[in-house]
Amino acid sequence: MPNKPLHPRAPDALSFRIGRWAEASATGWGLAALVAIVVLLAVVTLVAWPVLLAH
Repeated sequence: MPNKPLHPRAPDALSFRIGRWAEASATGWGLAALVAIVVLLAVVTLVAWPVLLAH
């Protein structure tokens, strides 16, 4: 079975693949959303960490 993507990717796309079962690629707004989600998770973790340790 050839390993060809169903849709051609943009040359500047960021690609991520785990084995044969998970693949993602993103450009532009997708990358911006990914960065925003990572930053949001980091802020929530830093704010919640002292509260979780106090219990």
